[in-house]
Amino acid sequence: MDEPSTFGVLLANRASVEARLCALNRRAARKRLPLLSWSWGRPVTAREILSHEGAGDLPGALFTGQGGYSVPVTRVELSLAGQIKLEGWRFIATLQHLDGENIVRALPGETVPAAYRNAGPACGHCNASRRRADTFLVAKGDQIVQVGSSCIGDFLGTDAAESLAWRACLFAEARAMLEDGETSFGGASDERPLAAFLAYVAWCVRSPGHGWTSRTKALNGGGKATADKAWQYMSDGEERRKAFVAVTPEDEATADAAEAWASELSDDEVGRAAGDYLHNLRALARGGLVRSRDAGLAGSMVVAYQNAVGFAKRRAERSARVDLDAYQGAVGAKCTWGLAPKVGKKGQALKGAPLVVSSEPVKLDFVTGYATEYGYTTVLKFRTTDGACLVWKASSTTLARGDVGKTYTLAGTVKAHEEYKGAKQTILSRCSVEEVPAAAPVEPS
Repeated sequence: MDEPSTFGVLLANRASVEARLCALNRRAARKRLPLLSWSWGRPVTAREILSHEGAGDLPGALFTGQGGYSVPVTRVELSLAGQIKLEGWRFIATLQHLDGENIVRALPGETVPAAYRNAGPACGHCNASRRRADTFLVAKGDQIVQVGSSCIGDFLGTDAAESLAWRACLFAEARAMLEDGETSFGGASDERPLAAFLAYVAWCVRSPGHGWTSRTKALNGGGKATADKAWQYMSDGEERRKAFVAVTPEDEATADAAEAWASELSDDEVGRAAGDYLHNLRALARGGLVRSRDAGLAGSMVVAYQNAVGFAKRRAERSARVDLDAYQGAVGAKCTWGLAPKVGKKGQALKGAPLVVSSEPVKLDFVTGYATEYGYTTVLKFRTTDGACLVWKASSTTLARGDVGKTYTLAGTVKAHEEYKGAKQTILSRCSVEEVPAAAPVEPS
């Protein structure tokens, strides 16, 4: 819990961030609280794609042709450290209260019980029922208590308890610096309809030159986050015109579908998922509103929905498929699929040439994998045109999940014939594959 948190601060904002941290330390000193410590790294300059007003006037700005500008941006890494434990108690999360559900902001390494996802803004100390935007979760051993920020000192019975609340507030302020624009190129923090925002996200995701970039990737040098672009396009008509943004009924339908999918996630689906991500998506979708601080999380709803639809489609196709109840080739034999037989000068089959099991190529049906002490093993499942399953466990391959559905010629040695969940599989080794280009559409005469 004492590991430092790092932030990529814009060089132009370094002085203001330093001043805010010093102000927090002066407040801490007056209350005789542990001081916060931080350190700055070396400045690093990299080009980022910006589209906010005035981006074209920045030094070194180059128009990208997509309504934005490639601009040299200098950031300085800030490492923030400080005491967070107090007499056995520790701060584990902030609950941001929406209407009936909460955004859970847990510290790294902490797991928040699911019951707090829907907990009201109650204080376990004063028990006063009043509206609070945020409450804190503090823990000692297995005991977790939800406390209002103004009550935490009284709850723990010592003035020193304020350091815990102060540290919690500091983390919240540090997050706000990142999420509300202190270290990014700004944006309003007022509430907007979620569906309207998601329509702009959907436009960005499908548009050439945009796609999806998370805030985490953007902060690590991946350009500007898609959510921040979408927020700016939604808020600024001039930026929309410059970027030629034209949200279509298709984008609006995608937004509505993504919001409906997230709001209808079952407790079982949320419970099976690791962490609070799906719960937080559901909370935002059911609230129907989004603020700029939550735009990154909300924007990912579109991509999460599209991934879920794709997964469900592939699963349905596999379930509906009739598998060929037969093995391919003989164990130990070298076999090919989609390749012509090797013959000699007189057209006779060459001795020892691979057996052509089928002249038809195979389709990559499924990709997964697992780590071993010797490295990562990729498991690839191919399907023949008549439904037989071929499995290759590769220690080195360029094929990945993004290649599922593509067609390949395949050559390999039959290692074994096995059954998996009642279905027959032919296990291959030492395989070579080559993608079969999709046939060009026939032009009408």
